[in-house]
Order: sequence, then C-alpha cells, then structure tokens
Amino acid sequence: MEQDNLAYLDALLAAAPEGAGFNDLVASAQGADPATILERIQALGMTVDVEPPRAVLDEQRRPLPYSRSLLPLPHPLDFEWRFSATCARTLIERARSVAGPSGRVALLATPSIAERLADSAARNNTAAYTLFEIQRSTCRALEQHTTLSIEQRDVATLAADQRVREQFTLVLADPPWYLPSLHAFVRSGSQMLHVGGTLQLCIPGLATRPGIDREREQLVIEARRVGLATEAVEQGVLEYDSPPFEQSAFQAASLPLVERTWRSGDIIRFRKLSPHADLVPTPSMQIRYEASRWTEFQFGRSRIRVDTARTAPVPALRPAVASVVLPTVSSRDPRRAAANVWTTSNQVYLTPDPHKLAESLRDAMDSFDGAASLDADNEAARIVLEDLRRLTQVGAVEKI
Repeated sequence: MEQDNLAYLDALLAAAPEGAGFNDLVASAQGADPATILERIQALGMTVDVEPPRAVLDEQRRPLPYSRSLLPLPHPLDFEWRFSATCARTLIERARSVAGPSGRVALLATPSIAERLADSAARNNTAAYTLFEIQRSTCRALEQHTTLSIEQRDVATLAADQRVREQFTLVLADPPWYLPSLHAFVRSGSQMLHVGGTLQLCIPGLATRPGIDREREQLVIEARRVGLATEAVEQGVLEYDSPPFEQSAFQAASLPLVERTWRSGDIIRFRKLSPHADLVPTPSMQIRYEASRWTEFQFGRSRIRVDTARTAPVPALRPAVASVVLPTVSSRDPRRAAANVWTTSNQVYLTPDPHKLAESLRDAMDSFDGAASLDADNEAARIVLEDLRRLTQVGAVEKI
C-alpha cells in the first residue's frame, strides 16, 4: 500500500514541468506532505531549486491568519486544519447556490466557515446555517460574535438524533481525514439531509498518505449503504491555512519554506436518494478530540494538554523528542504514543507525575496575567513560556 502511494507521488513529481521549484512540486502533489516530497526528490535524484519564491518570503514576514482569528488556536491533538479565507468564501457561495433562498445548511466541524459568516453577517442569512462542533472553547468563542445557530455536539452521534433527521438541504462536512471519522460524518450527514439533498464531504487528496484510494472506495460503499449516491469528486478545490503547530513542526524538521496554504483537499459530492432509518449510534469520534484522556490549561493563546491517566518512565519532566517540537504532524509517527504533555506549538514532553504537573499548571493558570506573571523557575511555567515563545516565532501570537 505504501509503495503504491510512493509510486503515485513519484509519477506526479516526474510529470512536473522542467525547472519546477520545490514550492511548485508541493502545489501539484495532491496533498502530499512537503517532508515526503523532499524525501522522494532525493530518492529519485532530482535536482530541484528549494529556494522559496519572493511571495513566500514576503508571506513569512506577516503574522499567520490564525493570529487574527477569534477562534482558539488549533491544538495538534485535534487534527484540525481550517480553510483559508479565500476557500471559506468560495464554500459559502457554493452553499448559497446549492441551498437556495429557503434551504437550511448544516456545517459539520467547519468553524472557519462559521467565523467567516460571523464576519459577513450583514451579507448572509445566518439563520439558514447551523454549526455542529465538538470543541466547547470554539463554540463559546463563536457564540460571542455571531447569531449563527451553534450546537456543541460530537458529529458521530448525530446519525441517531431524530431532532436533526431530514432537516437540511445541504450538509458541508470537514471531518478529520481518517476512515472512522469519514464514515461517521457520512452516516450523520445522510440522516440530516432531506431526500434530494446534498452532502459535500471534504476529503484528503490522493497523495496525502498511503491507502487513500482504497479508503475512497470504502467510503463510497458506506455512502451507498446509507442512501447516498456519488455525484462527483472535485480535485484540489480545498485550500487550508497551515496551523501554528504545523509551521512549528516544519521549522523543527528544517524543511524548505513553503506557501502557508500549501495543503489542498478534494470534495466528494453525494446526493441523498432514499431515507435510511435503521442507523444506530456510532462510537464517539475520539480521534479528533480525546477529551476523556487529556486535560487542557489555557494561557492566553497557549493551550497545554496533559494526559493525567498515563505516567512516563522518566525520573523528571523532559522533552519526548530531542528537538522538543515533534517535527511532524502525521498521526502515523510512532513517537506520538509516548508523550503525555502536548502544547499548541507541537512541543511534546514526558512527565513521571502528570497529576502534579496538572496541579501546577492549574495554579499558574489561575494567576495568569500575561507571560510576565509566570515564574520561570517553575517547570509548568517554563512549558507555557516555551510554547508562547514558539508561537511568537511562527507568527501565531504577538511578541511576549
């Protein structure tokens, strides 16, 4: 399976026009990670200019779009990427076109769409939209700035909720890009749609990771089982802003600079042809937000999570990797399993006493009034200060 994926990526790279630079290859690689692309370039013996174009250099001097967002910064454990402003505008226009003046639209795990609607409330009928989002902090941030209907829900449970059954003309869904979550969103989306309604499901490009082609086949089969017919696959229509944790990981991996909107995705469009009444509740979608395992502490824009259920076999707090920042965002990296402390900037630590660290973080949070209020001699405070420093370095927060 992995060899098939690499062969497909190699073919994409080989088909690039002569003189294409590294950023050009990333843009045309159908979602493949820049680190993987660099590895394949080296394995194939290709000579490629890795110097970033001027536009990318200029972009790096500006803050990340996330720094201006009213939403909390994404945490790496949530596997959350948000649409770029351009992509969000396009998706809203598409939603208007599909739903028409009287149709209702369900937004499943698309807070950046909700944020865009809040920004342009005067030009949009926000009453037609309902956001279903699992993270409490995201819902609270949006509720303060929009009249959009917002429900804090695990999308996986909506398939069995009679209150939302056949209530929507359009469902726009952006699940975590892993098969259990994709299936859960398809099941819930089908139940929420009127017969004749449309599900627009955001999915990874074919080169994103091994096995995507087979996952798509399974997804189409599942969709058919729940009354959905596949209408089209739209390649490369999605554009995501690279989150701070990914920017931090790229720096730790010493990757060449790439455009911040390098990550693309596809939309698979389904039409609901028949009702499907016998769906049963699906397991909670824990791949996206493992709230039962991790306790979160917020310090301004910094979000520190501790797995209090798991100790680490170390004598004292220490980084889980030599670089402190895990230099990848892939869920397949085996080093992820060891860490029991995780920060917004993808820093990972091991602690032998997570309960004690959690208590220390809670005390520091209670008295937090900016970075200057943190005691640098306290190990919990040092984690926060290092996270804030790293977030500043990647342009996600103002200087501390």
